[in-house]
Amino acid sequence: VGLVLVGLFAAEVLRFARVAAGFSAMIGAVQAFATGDELETLREERLRMPFGFERWVTLELEPAAQTARASVFGLARAEARWREGLGVTRAHPDGIVLPDELLDLVPPLDPTRPWPLGDSEAVVELEPARAQALRAAVEHAFVTSDAVPIATHAVVVIQAGELRLERYRADHDRATRFLGWSMTKTVTVALL
Repeated sequence: VGLVLVGLFAAEVLRFARVAAGFSAMIGAVQAFATGDELETLREERLRMPFGFERWVTLELEPAAQTARASVFGLARAEARWREGLGVTRAHPDGIVLPDELLDLVPPLDPTRPWPLGDSEAVVELEPARAQALRAAVEHAFVTSDAVPIATHAVVVIQAGELRLERYRADHDRATRFLGWSMTKTVTVALL
């Protein structure tokens, strides 16, 4: 019975290692090549795993090929590649090659029209006291009251369908790509 339990435990560790390697490669590729995060920032902010498991993850970036390779314990390996306009895809273990590009069917936004109909940077101003209070509240998303930085990348405030405020961390702006995670679902539902 003990040998069976050890075998089952080993199988679960290997399964977790495969998932962790795939996750690390995918996150590594999108954060390094889509958002421009440095490897150290990526490790500190994006590769946290239960029980400090990230200690056993080796992540290598190959900028020329826009590829991230991850290994866990040397047992499980994964590779992911960033492709402009397509995002990140895992390399298929059987070597199946995916297209390098696809036709972009989304027309560009008009740079002269305000959000959400265009891509103008115009922000609808609030009265000064409310604008100051809003900026102060948003600042707490980036720095604690003890001046400790928080890993917030961006805050965008929209009220009554109008853009009221944008705030980004250093080296990020409105053109920076971000991982949406569950935020994507929330925004999609709000738009429906």
